[in-house]
Amino acid sequence: SYQVIADNNGHKSQPAESNRVLCGSSFTIPYEQQFADTTTLSDYFIVVDNDGDGNTWRQGYTTEVRMDYLKKNDADDWLISPPITMEAGMKYRFAMNMKIFTRNYPEDFEVLVGTDRGDLSTFSLVKREEGFTEIANEFADYTADFIISDTRDYYMAVRYCSKKDSNGSLLMINNFRVTAIGNSGAPAQPSDFAVTPDAADELKATVSLTAPRLN
Repeated sequence: SYQVIADNNGHKSQPAESNRVLCGSSFTIPYEQQFADTTTLSDYFIVVDNDGDGNTWRQGYTTEVRMDYLKKNDADDWLISPPITMEAGMKYRFAMNMKIFTRNYPEDFEVLVGTDRGDLSTFSLVKREEGFTEIANEFADYTADFIISDTRDYYMAVRYCSKKDSNGSLLMINNFRVTAIGNSGAPAQPSDFAVTPDAADELKATVSLTAPRLN
């Protein structure tokens, strides 16, 4: 996009912005998306009101997107990222800066990864929380690690799934992040690591270890 600002002898108008055009087919790792810009949700993410109750993820009042639970039915509401290119055999870490309402209102949610955000059946579970209360007082990072088997574009999703008979209330997210944390084929950790000083007190030592037998 671009902005136009009128300048008349030092007096500037408010900017007028053109329509936004997205370039490229997918994002790369490391990936991070903040929700402080109110256009992020509509420009990059999709929301699926899979329970069909008309209540789902929306832009919050400050820097977050939020899911307010109305308890009409069991919730099933998806927040799905834009495409992110990931490589086969790599271990990735998904992180979201989040909080719930209070510890008195436990929440159920899932983190999933999929290959087609138009088809929820392509998503696989990465991590599930039931009765989650750990991050309530202040925003903090929640993480989930996973391994990718094929090199291609993937989508990260947070599925809010608190039950009607639970005390669920609210889930807020400030940002999404995906980073690579290593190759899943890396060798295991060595054992019996030892450093032996030189017997003659020279400035040298002998290092010994048992090499790993497993990947």
